[in-house]
Amino acid sequence: MRRVALFVILCSLAIPATASSATQLFRDDFNTLSPDWIKRNSCPSDVTAKGWLCYNPKNVWVSGGKLYLQHSEGTMGRPYDGSMVATYKHGWGWPATNVRRTWPAPVLIEASIKFSGVDGFWQAFMAWSTNLSEPYEFDIAELRGAEESLDFCAIHRDPMKIHMSRILSFSFANGFHRYWARYQSGSVAFGIDDITCGSHSISGAGSVGIAFAATSADPTRFPWAGLGGPMKVSASYAVDWVEVSRL
Repeated sequence: MRRVALFVILCSLAIPATASSATQLFRDDFNTLSPDWIKRNSCPSDVTAKGWLCYNPKNVWVSGGKLYLQHSEGTMGRPYDGSMVATYKHGWGWPATNVRRTWPAPVLIEASIKFSGVDGFWQAFMAWSTNLSEPYEFDIAELRGAEESLDFCAIHRDPMKIHMSRILSFSFANGFHRYWARYQSGSVAFGIDDITCGSHSISGAGSVGIAFAATSADPTRFPWAGLGGPMKVSASYAVDWVEVSRL
């Protein structure tokens, strides 16, 4: 999740991504938090987090067959506590260390998520290259609570910054929606339900792990991330299931 350098509004539909002809490689219905996941526990020096937010492992939990990620008042020395959980250890350099699950192309990555519409809340479902020193970051869904009718997706790998979006006819906070990435060796496409957010060519992205994050940013310094903030209440979102299938 980084600053917007290229913003593309895509208004065309594409063939929905489905796993009907794919082979399931991984699925988690979150009856418990399995050892496939690592909670982030740090106060990073990232430009948006420094002096603002720490990642508190207590803000990630499983209940009633759902994975929850919360943003709350700070308890770790900064104003806010966010949360992140991934199939690898995030935030300790690249290539990633302690990789639990990772998948090479071609794969379909999907999750059923009910994101929040709380202003100032910055929330994401991502895939990151785990075996590269300069990783690709695929933001399958990078959503801001203040823009409930905007599906935003992105590709980052320095110096590449491709940002795409789709205006929705509904609020993403109105219930669970299926967010997906169709990751091929030469391209990646993102979407919500049967709607395509965007697609772009890529090269050499390697194997990817998946991650979920609940964060915020100082709206006076990063208005694109902290839109509608600063947050005055805690907020959380829920993940019903996540699946990876071989295409």
